[in-house]
Amino acid sequence: VDQLLKSIKLGINARENLYSVSYVNSDPKVALGVVQDLVNMFLTSGIGGKQQDTQQALNFLDAQVADYGRQLSAAEQKLKDFKTAHPGYSGVANVDYYTRVNQASDQLSQMQGQLSAAIAARNAIAGQMRGEAPTITVTSPFVGATAITPSGQTVPADVVDVERQIQAQRNRLDDLLQRYTNDYPDVISARQTLARLEAEKKSRLKAAAEHPVQATAQAPAANMLSTANPAYQQLRVQVAQADANVASLQAQVAEAQSRLNQLRSQAGQMPALDQQYASLMRGYDVIRKSYDDLVARRQSAGLTQSVDASSQLAVFRVVDPPRVEQHPLFPSKPMLIALLVFFALLCGVVASFVISQIMPTFHSPRHLRESIDRPVLGSISMLNSPEILSQDRRSHLNLALSIAGIIVIGLLWAIWSHFTRLASV
Repeated sequence: VDQLLKSIKLGINARENLYSVSYVNSDPKVALGVVQDLVNMFLTSGIGGKQQDTQQALNFLDAQVADYGRQLSAAEQKLKDFKTAHPGYSGVANVDYYTRVNQASDQLSQMQGQLSAAIAARNAIAGQMRGEAPTITVTSPFVGATAITPSGQTVPADVVDVERQIQAQRNRLDDLLQRYTNDYPDVISARQTLARLEAEKKSRLKAAAEHPVQATAQAPAANMLSTANPAYQQLRVQVAQADANVASLQAQVAEAQSRLNQLRSQAGQMPALDQQYASLMRGYDVIRKSYDDLVARRQSAGLTQSVDASSQLAVFRVVDPPRVEQHPLFPSKPMLIALLVFFALLCGVVASFVISQIMPTFHSPRHLRESIDRPVLGSISMLNSPEILSQDRRSHLNLALSIAGIIVIGLLWAIWSHFTRLASV
């Protein structure tokens, strides 16, 4: 298998988005079958195979989500049963019982301090209010007995004073309504005072109309007026605000004291409940986190499947079907012929050298003397006739022509093979 994988070559043309597969084997049928199988694998393992893998992953994630959903429901039911069995328990998984008791005690102490400070402030304001008179007597700026209305009717001075009190009370009521609601005690008191003054004004007008002389005679006495003390009214408002603050703090202190008493009454069983509640919350948190992660992965896998279904980037098409080269990849015929010629020449040279070593010849007397280590008495030179020389020249020429012919034939064969291979491609 390793040898097969090493022999398979995959070429990539990124510019044209093409892939080429090649395989070399001594058997053309085997080479063609391997390449054809690889092409079929590419075609069948494209988007269809990927979608199949994605669907399998989705099925697995669906099963896991359903399983963890059941576990999560069971954990939530356990928490619900625990809270139902212990209705007064309001523990926090990360805070133990003794920490909550200390926190409740500190909160109660803080509220009690605030309540004491509020009571002291209220008492101080109430003491200042007791030192002030509710009303004060002032001299009327109208020394005359009457005032004239736009219709020309004469109005006694005491009616004018009541009118001024009514106007002042209206201003005070408007100021209170800007800060409080209609149900606030000072607002209700101001409305009642205003109604009383309105009634008093009507009665005085009626009396002045029935006894004009008496009203005129009493006019000099109306020079001295009794009016509400502004400092007293302001202190009274502050006392009412302090009372409301004290009442609110008293309710908060009572609630904090009740919560602390409830915690102290559960001292015997609270540590065990804390431990049980913490264990339930740990299990719930682990299952919840795993469930959320699986749901997120399921959504991501579904999105991936949708993208793959709408994409055509992974579809393979066969541009050039698998085929076998008409000529073997190795050895090349021209190269083989050249190698054979070279081998033949080499064999000839080797054979000549071996023959010369087995049956040596001597070309000079000195060579003969050195070879046999004997004295040479004499030598006779060979004298070739013109016929022999002519025959030698013809032999040499035939040999040269034969060698040249072999070389030319080899070159022509190589050229023919090259053009034949190009034509087949």
